[in-house]
Amino acid sequence: MILLSEIIDTGIPLFTGFLMSVVHVVSGPDHLAAVTPLAIDSKKKSWSIGLSWGIGHTLGMLLIGMIFIFFKEHFDVEKLSEYGEQSVGFLLIGIGVWVLIRLKSKRNIHEHKISEKDLRQNISGAGVIGVIHGVAGFSHILFLLPVLGFSTNFGSAMYLVGFTIGTLFSMISYSVILGFATYKTDATKSKSLSVSIRFIGAFFSIAIGFFWIWESIFN
Repeated sequence: MILLSEIIDTGIPLFTGFLMSVVHVVSGPDHLAAVTPLAIDSKKKSWSIGLSWGIGHTLGMLLIGMIFIFFKEHFDVEKLSEYGEQSVGFLLIGIGVWVLIRLKSKRNIHEHKISEKDLRQNISGAGVIGVIHGVAGFSHILFLLPVLGFSTNFGSAMYLVGFTIGTLFSMISYSVILGFATYKTDATKSKSLSVSIRFIGAFFSIAIGFFWIWESIFN
């Protein structure tokens, strides 16, 4: 009975955190837009894009959570979040434009193999925007509030562990699917389709970026 109780005490907050993070990640089009063009460009290495964004996003959420808890009386956390949202918008636009420029510079898209430098840039970009994504959006705190509802610190810690695992799982899965689809498209030598996928990914990022800026300024 003691063992069963321990399993329940561990499993419920762990699963709850995992489920909440999956909902949080996939319900935000800005989250998906951030990694879409980078994952498409990285092909078989796309998993690293999702991993980098997931780690950055988790760190950003923990940062804004700590600021809210310890410094809410000294800082306008909501204003900080608003500036963060605008920064995300500009970053999304920048990523989309950057991918379009790189795409235009490739003479033969099927002969292009992503270099280590390009991959490092993609990974770094995903990590940076993940952190800013985590800081941006006051609503992120709502997904951390269940931490306060568990009767023990262990349960709260398990919720955070589940949330982190779910964030990484969701974005890595999404990135891998995109990267694999792009790789298979390139393998078929369907140039027009391959180019179209890349343009759609870039314009998706740009469109969500403009929308994010508009929302943060006028709402």
